Amino acid sequence: MIKLRDEPGEHLYSKEEPVAETVWKMEAEEGLKLLREQFTPDIPDTKTIPGIHEWEYEAVKPGTWDVEGTYTIFRFGGERKFKLTVKVV
Repeated sequence: MIKLRDEPGEHLYSKEEPVAETVWKMEAEEGLKLLREQFTPDIPDTKTIPGIHEWEYEAVKPGTWDVEGTYTIFRFGGERKFKLTVKVV
């Protein structure tokens, strides 16, 4: 069974096989600086999904900036793309 969990950075996981290799790619424009990236798994002492992946950005320049992301789960195939627009005043 595959479920979609609606939290920051959606995570797909299989109830029967919770171990899957995932890759996140996040690209932010020049007005945003990546300060921290962290993955916190739901199961302690593992590096597999399910879990929460977080990014912390600093606004370094006023303007409207895009953050584009790609999330790939190799075990289940396919990828998801998304785009966030951030306005810094």
